[in-house]
Amino acid sequence: MLRNLPHARSLLFAASMLVAVGASGSPPALERVSFTPSSSRPGTVVRLHFSEKVASFGLDRNEDGRGVRITAVGAEAKASLLCDTPIRPFAECVIGHESAGLTIRLAVSGTVAAADIYRDARVGSDLLVYVESESASVVAALNTPPDEDEARRLSERLSHSVAAQRIDTVIIDAGHGGKDPGTIGVGGIREKDLVLDIAHRVGAYLQDLAGVHVEYTRSDDRFIELRERGVIARRKGGKLFVSIHANWARNSRAAGTETYFLGRLKSEAARGVLERENGVIALEENRGQYGQFDPAQLVRVRMTESANLVQSQDLANRIQLQYRDRVGRGDRKVKEAPFYVLWSAGMPAILTEVGFISNPSEARFLGSEQGKDYIASAIFRAIRDFKVAYEAGLDVAAR
Repeated sequence: MLRNLPHARSLLFAASMLVAVGASGSPPALERVSFTPSSSRPGTVVRLHFSEKVASFGLDRNEDGRGVRITAVGAEAKASLLCDTPIRPFAECVIGHESAGLTIRLAVSGTVAAADIYRDARVGSDLLVYVESESASVVAALNTPPDEDEARRLSERLSHSVAAQRIDTVIIDAGHGGKDPGTIGVGGIREKDLVLDIAHRVGAYLQDLAGVHVEYTRSDDRFIELRERGVIARRKGGKLFVSIHANWARNSRAAGTETYFLGRLKSEAARGVLERENGVIALEENRGQYGQFDPAQLVRVRMTESANLVQSQDLANRIQLQYRDRVGRGDRKVKEAPFYVLWSAGMPAILTEVGFISNPSEARFLGSEQGKDYIASAIFRAIRDFKVAYEAGLDVAAR
């Protein structure tokens, strides 16, 4: 996703020079555009039906906030294709061409509240665009003294909007799995097994929290690609994404917990974790899908979604506080790094390293029933406290 990036058009043009044509010998062609209300979120999903897989694509918002532009690098539109009159809240859909490739411009009535683009995991040639609009009528109503009926209708609309933003679905992501064991620690403890156990314990705690539904990116020992983890999170209507991992270091004395949110790489220590966690891409069959996502670009894109960034950092701080004050673990602080799995989530998201299984003492603690339960309860309490504080803010804003 390219949004408000410097020289974005020149980058797309350069990328288009490297795009290979499809199996048919022709560039990918846009055959149809369809619009469907999202079943899990308040916005709309726009499906772009392509004849072949588009190698590179991007999305940026209009400067006035009243629409988005999608670019499919090296693609073209089927002859005489017109974009059918879209459903609300869309006001216009225009298909065009620029030097980089095909463009689809979508205008909304009101302003764009959220937008994202990703490849359909089931139909690899199709692109899915999620757009959520803040209705112009609601905005106008806020500035106009309503009569009794209008006040009631406005209150209902605002209540629905607040309800849609509540943290009602938490995605728990146990790192690695299947053919990817993750790190191997002292005594043969495998990261993939440890974090799956902790993930289930976190989920069990959360299931007892009123108004919260838990989903897992994996509930057993299977391999799931990094980008697919984010697709799963969005498909299941996630509002919060928590990825659980265990750390490793050559120095067996390295110890402590650390939690990451998406941001710039600022330390060499974080670089080692980043390379290890992103390195799972080497085990994936379709490694080319990551070609357009260099770490610097990932950060620039996610930085534009300031609300997600602030919320992610808040949750990361709460998790580290619980580890330190309630479980007595060493605190390696909250850090930033451009993890692919956090980029793909498209919601407040963190990656937490629960300790070093290369450290004999920490490996014993994390391998024990008590240790795993303490870590899981710390993550749970942080999520609970974050949810309470976040939703209190929603309630205040709706008054």
